[in-house]
Amino acid sequence: MALQCGDMGRYAQAENLLSQSARFLLKADDARTIVDGMEATVRGQWHEIRRREGVSDKDCETIQSRTSTLLLNLSP
Repeated sequence: MALQCGDMGRYAQAENLLSQSARFLLKADDARTIVDGMEATVRGQWHEIRRREGVSDKDCETIQSRTSTLLLNLSP
């Protein structure tokens, strides 16, 4: 992850994203709801979208390993 958006810089963890929710005028609970929704969308649709858009099997495997790591870090 290259986006710096929390108290811990580029650390790809939900708690880091949520640490700056007020900066985006979001209450902590509202920010958590957004993160949870994003996680559900990625888990439910990411592979299908990659394949539909022509991403190769090899690239899907590479992306999957990184996506899985990120998703594990999103869970509280």
